[in-house]
Amino acid sequence: MENEELLNILKDHLQRYPKMQPQDVVKLLYQNEFGPGHLISDPLVCLNRLKDEYAYVEPDNDLPLVEDIGNGMARINLAPLDAIDFSLQELAVLFMRSANHVAGEMDLFLGKLSFLKAYYEDLPFCFSYEELDDYLNDYLEQGCPVVSHSETYRQFYKPAYRVVKKEYIPGKLTVQ
Repeated sequence: MENEELLNILKDHLQRYPKMQPQDVVKLLYQNEFGPGHLISDPLVCLNRLKDEYAYVEPDNDLPLVEDIGNGMARINLAPLDAIDFSLQELAVLFMRSANHVAGEMDLFLGKLSFLKAYYEDLPFCFSYEELDDYLNDYLEQGCPVVSHSETYRQFYKPAYRVVKKEYIPGKLTVQ
């Protein structure tokens, strides 16, 4: 069931974001396993960073507010946030709570990276198997660091979101 869920998550994201590059797929899998990927100790710093980022976000109500990324995690997009009654303060609390309560396991993450190669033919990637393999080899040599979105992904999709545990998302927000 876990592989089926992961395959469906990847298909959904590749349909919505067809120009995803290998590093964007790795970022998605990293967030799937490790959530936000870091502990947050200062609520004010967290909120101020969110406000700073939000100030540059172009509203987009066509983008889903909440996107399932599997393994009990979701991305809450900032672009459609104006369309609902949900504040940046509420989002900052969800994000901090999630960041401080998700651990993840490196072995499981490495298995997800292997899954990418094993299921390459079943997924509509815009890059070759060789590009994926080269990227993953370099990524593994670097010790699997947290990665940012690719320039291509940023240019086409202008990502602005926070990763949270789905169980913390209030009922007024729907997961897609």
